Amino acid sequence: MKKIIITSALLLASLISCNTTTHLSDEELDRISWSAFCKEFGYNEQADRNNDQAINDYLDAWRGSVSEGEAFAKLGITQCF
Repeated sequence: MKKIIITSALLLASLISCNTTTHLSDEELDRISWSAFCKEFGYNEQADRNNDQAINDYLDAWRGSVSEGEAFAKLGITQCF
C-alpha cells in the first residue's frame, strides 16, 4: 500500500510539472538549440545559417545530444513527452 501511494504521488507530481511548464513550439526549440550550438562550437548564429559545414555539424554532433539537453537544462527548459 505504501509503495502504491509513493508511486501515485510521484506520478501526480510529474504530471503537474508537465502541465505547468510553458510549452515552446518546435520552431522556438530549434532556434534556441541553434543559438546554443553556435555559442558552443564558435559559429556565428546569423552568418552561418546557410553554411553547409555548420549545418552538418549541428545535425551530426549537436541535435539530440547530451550537450543539447544540458544546454536546454541550463536555460530551464524541460521537455515532457
